[in-house]
Amino acid sequence: MFSDGTVAKLDKTSIIKIKYKNFGGSGQAAFEPGFVESQHHEDVAYYRTGLLSDGIDEVQTTFRVRRVRHTDFPTDASVAAPSGLDARQTSIPHKSTVTTIDGVPQCSECNSRCVDGVPCQHWNPLSPGGLVASTSPGDKSVLNQETGVVESYVTWLRIADEYMKILKVEPVCELPCIYPDAQVTVERGLWHSPKRSHNTDTSVLSPIYHGEGCYPQPKKLSPEGSCLRYAWDPARPYVAEYLADAYNSSYDGLWLDCFGATPHLAYNAIGNDMRKFIWNVAEDVKYGLDGYVAAQHTLVERVRELTARKGATHLYANNVDRWVSAPVLLKPRVLLDGGAKESFAIRVNENEPCTAGTAGPQQVYPVEEIDWIANMNQVMNLSAAGLPTMPIIGDAGCRSPQLVRAPNREELEDFGYASFLLAAGTRTSMYGIVPYYFRNATKGHAGGYYVEIHPRYFHPIGAPQKNEMVVEGYRIAPCTFARLFETALVLVNPTAHCSDASVPLNGTWYDPAAGPASQPITTVAMAPGKGRILLRWHSSDEGADLEQISSGPRSDLEQISSGPRADLEQISSGPRADLEQTSPPLALRIPDELTNPEQPIADELTNPEQPIADELTNPEQPMRTVLKNTLSYVEKLNSAEDQLTAVEAALEQDPTDDELLKLKSNLLEVIMLEQVRLELALEVTDGSEPKGGVVPGTLAPEHLEVGWAHLREAIKAAAGSSSSSARE
Repeated sequence: MFSDGTVAKLDKTSIIKIKYKNFGGSGQAAFEPGFVESQHHEDVAYYRTGLLSDGIDEVQTTFRVRRVRHTDFPTDASVAAPSGLDARQTSIPHKSTVTTIDGVPQCSECNSRCVDGVPCQHWNPLSPGGLVASTSPGDKSVLNQETGVVESYVTWLRIADEYMKILKVEPVCELPCIYPDAQVTVERGLWHSPKRSHNTDTSVLSPIYHGEGCYPQPKKLSPEGSCLRYAWDPARPYVAEYLADAYNSSYDGLWLDCFGATPHLAYNAIGNDMRKFIWNVAEDVKYGLDGYVAAQHTLVERVRELTARKGATHLYANNVDRWVSAPVLLKPRVLLDGGAKESFAIRVNENEPCTAGTAGPQQVYPVEEIDWIANMNQVMNLSAAGLPTMPIIGDAGCRSPQLVRAPNREELEDFGYASFLLAAGTRTSMYGIVPYYFRNATKGHAGGYYVEIHPRYFHPIGAPQKNEMVVEGYRIAPCTFARLFETALVLVNPTAHCSDASVPLNGTWYDPAAGPASQPITTVAMAPGKGRILLRWHSSDEGADLEQISSGPRSDLEQISSGPRADLEQISSGPRADLEQTSPPLALRIPDELTNPEQPIADELTNPEQPIADELTNPEQPMRTVLKNTLSYVEKLNSAEDQLTAVEAALEQDPTDDELLKLKSNLLEVIMLEQVRLELALEVTDGSEPKGGVVPGTLAPEHLEVGWAHLREAIKAAAGSSSSSARE
């Protein structure tokens, strides 16, 4: 992506030039808020504030908006409160049955948390519905034209196709309660909209704002002033026109920022997160994940057509990195040519300024191991599907250039590129780097920059020789993961405190970073946060077999480590600190792919030409190897089940802990994966003919029964009391 000034200096045919445009919301120019309010109030994104407590006629200016109860959502199943919830989370009829807590009447059921997986909308008792009154005397917000600071603002409600300027908001409740109604006084027919009557329980909508702090804020709360930006509804035709208008013929295409399965930086007027609550106005329901992605599909189709008319040949978007969105939106030359994943390998301290200024080792650092594993599995999943995923070494925002001054830049870039090759390594995947260097390191930012692509990105890697379903399949030592390519071996240690002192490579390699002084390497030390890309020493060398890189079974790998996996204790604190010491870190949840035979993950399990199926169902493979694999799967399965039990026990103490909920989801996915692998392995060990095209759950029950009985006992016997004590 280049600025207009830079692109003017570049030859049109020498490089693909992409223009940046933010999809998330309106821009920061001082004129934009008033323009959006008066001309494009239909095109901004909305959330449902609440429901009309009583019907109103076309002239009534004061009325109440009540909080939406969990069971009011038309797309959600009506559910009873789960056991263990206290009285303030129990569903009760509006203005009828009142539950008491310590003798104080309560009038709501849910406090901005999830009930049976459905998020409950935040309701501030002082600003019910997230509503605030307008401060502007007119029908538009007023901003200082030089600084862009908000001097006064307009806030409004939307009911059907009528808009109402909010003049006053008061919390009102007949009984002492936690969640009072919002009593609003309004000016009807804002922006010449039709004044209409509206029925009881009609949806009342409010705009969603985009950007941190860019929502209405009284000057006493923001003495330096605030900004004002509105989020866009992706289904609206104008939004496509707004984005496409950023393109001009000096470029080859557009990059649309702030895509994703949910809106980015979405807030109500008091700063509450509204990402999960964006409203499909046309259908009067929440968009939800699938609905929001479907609206983005429509948006991308429109932008592609509009920019193609002007000569554009490329279209990319940020944050299209999840299975719920990538298969829908990534289709080169038709929809998106690629979807980026931010902060794939490194993080920049959020307090750092948006320049390549003063970053040190403590400001730019590898992502935490648990995030690295999640990122790797996401990219592996999309890459296996042949989707043009685009992981970026850091974020796609203004802080990534901090890498330019980082004293450990070489180490960070080695770690990032090695991680990318481990996860993707296919021609459909692209990797985002920071190609800028200071012209004068002493002057820093003031001295200017030059562009250079580091030699590491031109190493002759070749095609990958092994493809795993999840990153755990690449683990070759307690702390290290590796993947074999035709002419290269890639290794990564993503931990913070765990070192592998000597990893045998079962082949001879060299480090191209050493240049002419390169020496043959047969073992390698892997320090925390280290990535290595080794090339084959001689072209005739057959190289390493990943099954033999380690010095023995995985139970013996700790012999080559410099110590226990102390870094795992850093991942979490409290009850969770011991949960991940019984097995390596766990894989990210992979939705749909295990059950849908049309998906690439299912293909790897059912296609006899794939490496995973070959390893398990090839009759020429030595039986002892098959049995070793089978025992390994059962061992992993037992370990995951033990961890799941511990996590569920911890969740009983705090059912809302996001980290524990994520870990539980990961564990369930690992259990499913190992069960699938075990089913395939048991087909070989029970003496029956291997079946091509096996899918999960199709083995005869007697096969599984025999396999489980013998193999589990074998693992338990081998583990002995040491495993039990470790789990305890």
